Amino acid sequence: MEQPGAEAVVRPQCAAKIGQVPTPSARVRGGGKALVPAEPAIVSQITVFPNPIVDTFTIQYTSPVDQSAQVSIFEQSGGTLIMQTMVMANTGVNNIVLGTTNIYNGTYILVFTPMVSGGAATTRIVIYR
Repeated sequence: MEQPGAEAVVRPQCAAKIGQVPTPSARVRGGGKALVPAEPAIVSQITVFPNPIVDTFTIQYTSPVDQSAQVSIFEQSGGTLIMQTMVMANTGVNNIVLGTTNIYNGTYILVFTPMVSGGAATTRIVIYR
């Protein structure tokens, strides 16, 4: 139970647009200044290797919690979805291996979207056999 005059900090979930880091502000019930600054929302950061890709590639992602994530690969123009799959990421560093056997040579956009921690990461990949 909150005592009169006590300050409490609420850390809001922040939605981030692709490629942007949110800048949340602390909210305090009852007025006054925040005791602890708000933490920024976690925006996904990934590493994809090897790139160019021959048959398989690895997405390296550090997850703050156990969660599923969506991996989507689009044509470079961004219009046509080539592949979409759900993967599981455990808390900590994850190495997610995916195949490209049904995708033609070319340059594509990979979008990695964690379902719990939010944010999304995009990167350009090249498939060359």
